Amino acid sequence: MIDTILNEWWPETLHPDIREELGLERLVITRRRRRDQQFTVDVLENFRYSCAMCGFHAVLNGQATGIDAAHVRWHSADGPDALENGIALCKLHHWAFDKGILAIDDANVIRVAGAFVTQVEGGLPLESLAGCPLATPPRSLAIAEEFLEWHRSNVYLGA
Repeated sequence: MIDTILNEWWPETLHPDIREELGLERLVITRRRRRDQQFTVDVLENFRYSCAMCGFHAVLNGQATGIDAAHVRWHSADGPDALENGIALCKLHHWAFDKGILAIDDANVIRVAGAFVTQVEGGLPLESLAGCPLATPPRSLAIAEEFLEWHRSNVYLGA
């Protein structure tokens, strides 16, 4: 039942946080809606295997690593495995995008939720992305505005 609820309502990147908060981290996810593997390939190629937010690009043993093909409209919210619903994000920015900390406005500018504040300095803070254009814009097909609007309306914690 827990797996059904998690898979129905939240993206996989948030499952560990939810499980920990509820004391359910030892339970294993058993069922997921099948994903089209071509979605991952197409999205990563569209963003040149680089994070759209920060430009992070890494290769390990000839394979791109640390970059996810993320759904803008979550897969669990009936977001399609379609290129125009995908964005390549590093692990940190994928998490922050799914948490509602980051969003992309209709001019392809990164927005950071005002409620988010880092507690310590170091590294590249998420707040420094506010107002910046995408570091790696899509090569061929842009993210559809309908999916960006869904994310801003349903996930993003900013105004």
